[in-house]
Amino acid sequence: MKENKIDGSEQILQVRELLFGEAQRQFEARLDALKNENENLRKLLKETEDKLLNINQSMQAALKNERESDNKKFSELLANLDKNLSQRIKNLEENKVDRSQIGHAFLEWGNKIQQIVGR
Repeated sequence: MKENKIDGSEQILQVRELLFGEAQRQFEARLDALKNENENLRKLLKETEDKLLNINQSMQAALKNERESDNKKFSELLANLDKNLSQRIKNLEENKVDRSQIGHAFLEWGNKIQQIVGR
């Protein structure tokens, strides 16, 4: 009896192989191909994520350097502007003193002329 069961099971397997064997092999081959494609896509995704992360880090570093450079240039510009304004104010103050002295000299000259004419 047991032998008949084994023979029956083998017959069922043989019938199944005849009916579905090629389709099952094609299905398994397609499944393996999809698994490989899935794995390749995962690797590609990981590589792309790594590249994007590197690009992001590079852009952040470049932006930081650009900001630092801009801040330095702005600080230098402000320092130069302050220096120029200070120099101009100093020149104006010197000119003011000169004008005051010139004005005083004209007043003295005018007084002397009046004294001479008035005699």
